[in-house]
Amino acid sequence: MVSEAFSQTPASLRKALDAIQNKDYQSAITLLESELKRTPDMEEARYYLGLALWEVGRKDQAIAEIKKARQSSPKNPEYLFTHGKFLLDQKMHVEAKAIFQEGLKQKNKTNALYGMGLVLVAQDSLDRGLEFFLQAREADSNNAKVYRGIGDAYAKQKVLSLAIENYNKAVEIEPGWIEVYFTLGKLLLKERPPRVNEALAAFKKVVELDPNNAEAHFEVGNLYYLAKRPQEALPELESFVKLKPNSYPGQFILAKTQYAVRKLPEAVASAERAYKIDPTTDALELLARVYFDSRDSTSLQKSAEAYTKLSQSNGYQLEGDSYLRWGRALSRLKRYGEAIPKFEAYLKTDSTQTDIYNDIGGLYIREKRFDEAIAAFDRRVSLTSTAEMKTKADSTSFARVYFNKGMCYMLKQDYPGAVATLRTGLLYEGNYTQAWTWLAQSYGQMDSTAQTKAAYEQVLRLAPNNVEANRQLGFYYLVKASLNKSDEGPDKKSLESAVIYLKKAVELDPANELSHLWLAQSYHSLGRVPEAKAEYHATLRINPKNQDAIKGLKVLEAY
Repeated sequence: MVSEAFSQTPASLRKALDAIQNKDYQSAITLLESELKRTPDMEEARYYLGLALWEVGRKDQAIAEIKKARQSSPKNPEYLFTHGKFLLDQKMHVEAKAIFQEGLKQKNKTNALYGMGLVLVAQDSLDRGLEFFLQAREADSNNAKVYRGIGDAYAKQKVLSLAIENYNKAVEIEPGWIEVYFTLGKLLLKERPPRVNEALAAFKKVVELDPNNAEAHFEVGNLYYLAKRPQEALPELESFVKLKPNSYPGQFILAKTQYAVRKLPEAVASAERAYKIDPTTDALELLARVYFDSRDSTSLQKSAEAYTKLSQSNGYQLEGDSYLRWGRALSRLKRYGEAIPKFEAYLKTDSTQTDIYNDIGGLYIREKRFDEAIAAFDRRVSLTSTAEMKTKADSTSFARVYFNKGMCYMLKQDYPGAVATLRTGLLYEGNYTQAWTWLAQSYGQMDSTAQTKAAYEQVLRLAPNNVEANRQLGFYYLVKASLNKSDEGPDKKSLESAVIYLKKAVELDPANELSHLWLAQSYHSLGRVPEAKAEYHATLRINPKNQDAIKGLKVLEAY
């Protein structure tokens, strides 16, 4: 609002004008009031005093000073326009219109035409207002304000393309007009489809011209966030909240952006600030999600509490993913019984997510509710056709259902049920070592020696360093050697097989008492006294009270 004739301003006003340009309006007021005490008739000083007073909110005094400047120079079109514009901004339409009509009588009437357009547009006489703006354009085709007025009129008429065209012309003439760039950006987003890239450029221009323009930083950051470009959104939103720390939208979108780039501690802090400013369910849901992903027990507890509060909010319906995160938070907190209904609620929102029955079954296992776990796994199986298993991953997922169900039968000590179920799962994933181990254990509980041996041998084909399989096969051959003992002595072949497996077991797990004892007994039966003594002693180092090792050493004392 400082005159373009700044270079011709008397030296006595330079400081005041510098202050206005730097938005230090109070200093400008002090300087101008002092100047007017010395030179009461200096109309330009009075005019600029009116501008500065307006900026600090002293509206009535501002209008009075502009009016005095006009009285000193009644034909000055700038003074006339500013007087009318200030009245218009105070919604004094009749008074403003009278001033602009007075200006229409002057030779240079571009500002008056423009002012009349502003009054009529403010009164929603859009067509008549547009007529005055167009006349102003004919009088001065290089006046940025006129194009701004035309743009405003078309924007009110929702003729967006023409409004945008005129706003662009305004900033082409006056490239530093921040307000028009911002208005242009907002209007470009209202186009269908939205002209996002052009809007982004307009808002970025505002930031370039005024780095402290908070709203422009927000618009740029929000557009980047919506375009899934969170890394570019982050600095803009951080700038916004520095300028406006108490803005709920700013803190909320910043938290979502920080969450998107996995800056979780920062996202928690921003989401907490947003919720403190305005405790909306959106902010609470975001908090619940960010707490959940933070994963430590304190955060998981806060996540569960947030979801509980959301579920109790009137008119708020939790989405399916919220139930899923809530259930998993409770599960990780070992609150298994509470987690189960959350997973079941998730399934009601999306029945296609049949793998959730695996989670539900696992929770029932944790609660030792094995029959309900089996029912959950059966439900998972019933909802899947083998024709749907088109990939290895599909078969693996399906097989794991049977393996989990088989484990339930084992925990119930229903070993025939475990065997049948595990063998079915192995049809879909035959290389799952743990399933073969469970199968071997189940056969062992049924005293099915041959099947136990075969299952452990399969474990070693898949995982040669499996400790349990080596130990159990070693024990199998040690027992076999005892059962096959003849007058000629022990079954040396079985004993040698036992040594092979048990040496491997000891190598893989040196702290296992039974592996050392059985290896010692195998050496003892083979007459390999030094090795037998060494293994008995190893057994006693682990458990000094092992009676079998003590007895074995006594027998060997004669050697």
